[in-house]
Amino acid sequence: MRSPSRGLVLVGVIAVSALLAACGGASSAPETTQLTVVVKEFTFTPAALTAPAGEQIQITVENQGVVEHDFTIDALEVKITAPVTESVSGTIGPLEAGTYEVYCSIPGHKVAGMTATLTITE
Repeated sequence: MRSPSRGLVLVGVIAVSALLAACGGASSAPETTQLTVVVKEFTFTPAALTAPAGEQIQITVENQGVVEHDFTIDALEVKITAPVTESVSGTIGPLEAGTYEVYCSIPGHKVAGMTATLTITE
């Protein structure tokens, strides 16, 4: 019985390598950007958040205040509520470029200045 030639083995190795690269290299899942915002009476820190378009955004809301706060974006139907001294995360997106108003929907907090912006960049 004759063994395969080196050339045939090399072609097989190249074909398998190309197939593995094609399968593992392309991913249809969007990247995830992680943002953390600290909330307390009556601020978001940072007050200006930025993330790239086309990516999912995991937002962690860390409540360092003495009352419950939330992270609300009406235009995206997002509301992440953080009880006192707790951190809560939520994922949104992917989003198109634009700027969104963020505020705390607890009565009186928005009018006291508890607002921020989320800007999605190209």
